[in-house]
Amino acid sequence: MKSERTKELRLQLRKNLPAKTFEPQPFYGYTAFAASVTFGVLVVTAHLVSPPWYVLALLSILLGQLLAHSAFAAHEAMHGALFKNKFWSQLLVYVGYAPYFFGVETWRAWHVRAHHAHTNKEHLDPDVIGLTKDYRGSLMARFQETFTIGSGRWPSILSLFLQFTVQSQIILWYHGPKWIKRESNKVQFNLFRARTETICLAIFWAAVAWSLGGWHSMWLLLFPFLMSNATFMSYICTQHFLRPLNVHNDPLPNTISVRTYRWLDWIHLYFSYHREHHLFPSMSHSMGPVVRQQMKEMGYGAPVLTHWQALKHVLMTPRLYHDSHTLEEKTSGEKTDLVEFWQNIDADEADIIQAVPQRGFGEADSTLKPPKPHFAIDKPGEVKQEATQQEVTQ
Repeated sequence: MKSERTKELRLQLRKNLPAKTFEPQPFYGYTAFAASVTFGVLVVTAHLVSPPWYVLALLSILLGQLLAHSAFAAHEAMHGALFKNKFWSQLLVYVGYAPYFFGVETWRAWHVRAHHAHTNKEHLDPDVIGLTKDYRGSLMARFQETFTIGSGRWPSILSLFLQFTVQSQIILWYHGPKWIKRESNKVQFNLFRARTETICLAIFWAAVAWSLGGWHSMWLLLFPFLMSNATFMSYICTQHFLRPLNVHNDPLPNTISVRTYRWLDWIHLYFSYHREHHLFPSMSHSMGPVVRQQMKEMGYGAPVLTHWQALKHVLMTPRLYHDSHTLEEKTSGEKTDLVEFWQNIDADEADIIQAVPQRGFGEADSTLKPPKPHFAIDKPGEVKQEATQQEVTQ
């Protein structure tokens, strides 16, 4: 259940925006396929030509951004925002996420069925790092907190270079088996297919690395993979980590957008427009500027934080939740009240958070309701109703 304010916002946006805003945008699917082909051509050419190390270093940066571009497009494709055709959508998901060692089945269960259905809900959203009360009793909670950027630990920035891939494996081998066994809020997940996809991708990339040799594999595979991981995670961690936990899946309090350069928005497929995405998941991020402008006309302010400012705040704040509105550093016990935090940045955002009932952990979550349908790719030319709370019935 969303707040009445959010329901009214979505209905008004649907009413005021042109219908084409919510139509698939295949252009960015084509650019993603082109980026993937370009990546392959550049890797083969560099291997054959064997340029000096400084050329390889510059090439690594370019290759990393080509991979990131395809990954952002794969995210769009999984939501049905680029193609209506199932084949092209799933192919792009495979291509875009192959460098991270997972495929369609893992991403569908992880992102569509778990994250979007239960955004910032403890024990239900796999992207929530953990709770203070779970820390001592859970080896996985301790690992994720230690591995994730935050608590003022500057070396934790390095986690961005691996976390997207590591998180996918946590989903595959740790969360996945629990999801399919639990009685309530069960997540449909074909573990055999997902694990087979990952094993096949691992074999493929091992073969490519062996063919390139150690020197070229480092510059043409390893460094680009690390850079694309960091690019993707630099957005993901800023969009939910500074928001409260909630019982009802409401995009206004649980998600933020950030501001970045226009040229980066194009390369990264407007992924900075993330609140707009959670309001309308099946809409392409490229329509985010249109939605944001309409929201401004309706009295909703534009994002205050730049991408880099948000990233700095994530670095300096803890990742564990003491209660729904408070982050806590596990060692010192130092707490960050999210209402006070946002009052120093944007009073409107603080008001949005303050409207969410504050909960201590251990309280029964009996008010959860079955999620409403969300549209994701299913059959060619059709869309499938997935279990998320992100779309209202028209």
